[in-house]
Amino acid sequence: MELDAPGIRHALEVFGVDRVMLETDYGPVAIDPREHIDTILNGLGLSEEDQDKVLGLNAKRLFGLPDPV
Repeated sequence: MELDAPGIRHALEVFGVDRVMLETDYGPVAIDPREHIDTILNGLGLSEEDQDKVLGLNAKRLFGLPDPV
């Protein structure tokens, strides 16, 4: 899926916020990847808690990752 608001919104509607994760393998681009992701997620109107889930907490739970030190 391309990293765009309509695609992410569709995934959230179909699967729910607890089952969506974002990842990226950005190469050299003119925009900071974090800025791009923030712009998209803020445009979706997600709460900070839901953004945290999509950006890492869901992956942490799924893969059983430890808390960062």
